[in-house]
Amino acid sequence: MEIGIISRHVTIHRNAQLVDAIEIFQQSPDLRILPVLDDGNRPVGVVFERDIRAILFNPFGHALLKNPSFGASLDRHVRPCPAVDRRISVNDLIERHAAEGEGCEGLIVTSAGQFQGMIPNRIILRLAARRETQAVLRRTARFERVDSASRDFNAVAVALILELKTAADHLSGTAAAMAERAALNGGEAAIVVNTTRQVAANMGEVAQRSRDLAGTLEQASETSGKVRSATDNAIELVTKSGLQTGTLTKAADEIEGVTALIDGIARATHMLSINAAVEAARAGDAGRGFAVVASEIKLLAGQTRSAAADIALRIANIRSAISQVGRGHQSMEAAVAAVEDMSASIMEAIERQSAFTLSVARHIEEAAGATDRIHGSAGKIGQNAMAAADGASEMHDLATSLSARAQDLQHHVSDFITAVADA
Repeated sequence: MEIGIISRHVTIHRNAQLVDAIEIFQQSPDLRILPVLDDGNRPVGVVFERDIRAILFNPFGHALLKNPSFGASLDRHVRPCPAVDRRISVNDLIERHAAEGEGCEGLIVTSAGQFQGMIPNRIILRLAARRETQAVLRRTARFERVDSASRDFNAVAVALILELKTAADHLSGTAAAMAERAALNGGEAAIVVNTTRQVAANMGEVAQRSRDLAGTLEQASETSGKVRSATDNAIELVTKSGLQTGTLTKAADEIEGVTALIDGIARATHMLSINAAVEAARAGDAGRGFAVVASEIKLLAGQTRSAAADIALRIANIRSAISQVGRGHQSMEAAVAAVEDMSASIMEAIERQSAFTLSVARHIEEAAGATDRIHGSAGKIGQNAMAAADGASEMHDLATSLSARAQDLQHHVSDFITAVADA
């Protein structure tokens, strides 16, 4: 405790008379409390100026002073007064004074029990006022720091929110464009389906014409048994070839549809599937939106795996069909060779079937045209798939930017909280 706040103060010995105390108060008009000490310079209490005044103002005061039992000793006029060690802190000093209540006019200061001085009320009140003033100044400074940090945080948050909104709008536009491209892919896929159906119908008619041709050839000369047998084999093989070709065409159509689905899903999930889950966990509460994206990505990944498995199955079917067609063509070549050896015997039947052959040719031409349209539609689907891939890449870049901005926002929030905690 600062020595300057301790008043050396006037004291009186406990063996002094009351008149001695009255004389001291008369010589010191500002004195309100008079410490009383024993032979060891230890405080035993105080005499209050208000008690002396009460005696002097009493009409019988002078008579009381002359009374040996009343005025000869200070003992009956000594009042207790709280004492504190001079090492006490200012805060504890103020709290001790407040605990004594309104009747306390000061505190006695001691050191190892020895009287050191007095601290009057006015000094204690001044210390309390200074403590409150310092506390107000500290609270004011803290408020200013918090207010400054809040304004800085608000400015940064507003800027980041605007940037995030712009990125989100751009992301929304990209998603809409991808949806439109997906719709175009659906339209092109429908064209492919319709064209493929036409091809299947034409091939069915080809098979029927071939069966008619077989019926006509059966009417050929009975002497060309080998010719009929070879022709029957050729017709049967042609029929099987037509069926296998139809199967191959249908599998190709399914592959086109599955490929379009894979192109739309696999490219969209390629980069997003890695970042979405990681960034959602890293962002915490600010990354809750990324958790929804991660869920959607998982769904897309599941569709991709399903589509991939479907493709593998259909490719196996197509390979099997192609193998069977190849073996059928080999047998057909052998049968046709046998037919050529016997062409003289069946010339008349071939002429009757010339009209049918022309019809078959027309249908084959239509099938070729349908194949060209399939090729064109497949090209458009491929272009749309590439465009969708570009959109997915752009979406990935935007998602990365959003993630970086979210991290910046997290850092600023952390700085703000630190500033508030340190204030």
